[in-house]
Amino acid sequence: MKGKTHVVGVGPGSPECLTIRAKQVVKHSEIIAGYPHTLRTVKDLTHNKIVLELTHGNQEEILARVLEEAENGKPSSILCTGDPNFSDNEFIQRILSYLPNADIIPGISSIQVAAAKSQLAWDEILLLTFHVSGDLEKKKQSLLDGVRGGDILLLLSESRFMPKDVAKFLLSSGIDDKMPITVYKSDIGK
Repeated sequence: MKGKTHVVGVGPGSPECLTIRAKQVVKHSEIIAGYPHTLRTVKDLTHNKIVLELTHGNQEEILARVLEEAENGKPSSILCTGDPNFSDNEFIQRILSYLPNADIIPGISSIQVAAAKSQLAWDEILLLTFHVSGDLEKKKQSLLDGVRGGDILLLLSESRFMPKDVAKFLLSSGIDDKMPITVYKSDIGK
């Protein structure tokens, strides 16, 4: 793994949901970069490592540092919540612009956990993620169309469209306030 950079999906917020591969990669990395919530998930694996805390304001700086460390032969892990292939596409593209040879290690998505807890099959649901930059109106319309169409929806919210915002949006759009909704926290609790 000398000098190799991995993008590691660390699951929905619980160390119990880390895959074996994710644990192995993080354990063998010398540099660990991630947002505070992802770093908490792997805190037992970060002893004697360089830990770089990401913020929305320092992404470019941290990615440049990881690139520099990789060029110096140090294996690195950049942590993403859940499965990076589901809702972190914009961040993944930014990482790959710096580190085009990074390996992506899939993780367990909170959507997988929610589907299991709700006993729903993937082919029976409409999946939506609100982890996008820019305007959310198209995503909101997809949500509304799905609810009005009677679809069973699983959605992954983010700070600009949290569950309370989803509820307000649906109510203001004329959706019945008696419609059953289940909300799961990111640490896999209900």
